[in-house]
Amino acid sequence: MADEKAASKIPGWLKAVGTSLFGLVSGAALMYLTPLVNNVIKPGKPLPNFAQQASNLTVTFNNRSTGGTQGWWDFGDGSALEPFEPDNDVIVHSYPRPGNYQVKLTLQNLLGEQAERTVAVNLEGATAPAPAIDAFAVVPVSAETAPATYKVVSQVRNARLVAWDLGEGKLKTETNPTQEKFVTLREPGDYRLRLLAFNGDQVVEESKHVFVGLGDSNKPMATLKVVYEGVRIEQKAQSQTIVLAWDPKHQGATCPAQREFAVAQGWIIANVKLVPPGKEQVRGLKAEVLQAGARLRVSGELVKPKNVLTKKVAAPQCVVGVHLTLVRRSGPVTMATDAVAFELMAPGSTPLPVPPPPAGLEVQGRRFTLEIKDGQQVVWNTPGLPTAAPVAMKSRLMRVTAVEQGHQLRVDVVEAKGVIPVSRPSK
Repeated sequence: MADEKAASKIPGWLKAVGTSLFGLVSGAALMYLTPLVNNVIKPGKPLPNFAQQASNLTVTFNNRSTGGTQGWWDFGDGSALEPFEPDNDVIVHSYPRPGNYQVKLTLQNLLGEQAERTVAVNLEGATAPAPAIDAFAVVPVSAETAPATYKVVSQVRNARLVAWDLGEGKLKTETNPTQEKFVTLREPGDYRLRLLAFNGDQVVEESKHVFVGLGDSNKPMATLKVVYEGVRIEQKAQSQTIVLAWDPKHQGATCPAQREFAVAQGWIIANVKLVPPGKEQVRGLKAEVLQAGARLRVSGELVKPKNVLTKKVAAPQCVVGVHLTLVRRSGPVTMATDAVAFELMAPGSTPLPVPPPPAGLEVQGRRFTLEIKDGQQVVWNTPGLPTAAPVAMKSRLMRVTAVEQGHQLRVDVVEAKGVIPVSRPSK
């Protein structure tokens, strides 16, 4: 009763005034606090914006975006997505060929609000990088009299195709721009050896002149050819991006995520390199090669970002770059090298260089074919290498042995003792 009497002493009009003043103060505070929260605490929506300048096939993108904390660049040429870095004002990208490309920049802010911008980039007038021949050497490995053997070494950049003229007056095209090979010029004369490198409609050429003198047609000669057995190995690089996304049904601060994809039929994965996102968005990122190299699984644990302003956060996702090395194997093939010819020391030892296997061949076996002539007469052409084989050279009886030593075949010719029946193979 005493409390009720005390409360009744406060007039009703005073209660009304107090309530009104409280409402005015609360409304004013809310009116001024809301813009403060929206403009100062709550981040603005992302605004993707960029400019670009092209120089041939290289384009420089100037980032003029605001409000984005993460995102990615899609350059429109099938290359891997590149993570967006807010502090990186300049992005440089090189395109493989002229064309029209749709470049897209996708951004997200802290609250997961997303926006994107797409701009067309026209590179029709751009030119592919010019091919370059960094090395082209022709080195004699025998006497420069007919027949003369030379080692040809080349190194080429920015070439999709190369063509050779190794003294025959006609071009032979190949796709392997850097290699080592041997060539034998059998007739005396002045030769021009040429190497051409192509990239699109651009071509560059190097040439070397050699002179082959007149040789002695009566001297003993050895001609070596190697037949390689194996499988051809093609290799290429492939880059792409995958998106690991949060399962919307999953609860908690982390969520397991994975993606699988298959490579083109006939190719297998030889090596994998993952490029994680720039920020700590995923834990335990790993790649697993499946189905004997035909598929790849990328997995990790997504981490939900902490946000003190709201409990409602957009489902996180992250962009992972995947760089693959792919290989493709052919069926069994047999490939013969060009022959090398050398004058034989008789008696004596003569080293013959073993022609290397063709580029891209995984060697599983090889066979040597050795032909020996005494002048114009063939004295050895039996399959396999001779071991103390009796032959007639320089009107004398000799024994010939051929032994492989490293990258050479050593042919030893010694005079035979005693009488050895010799049968001369036909020409």
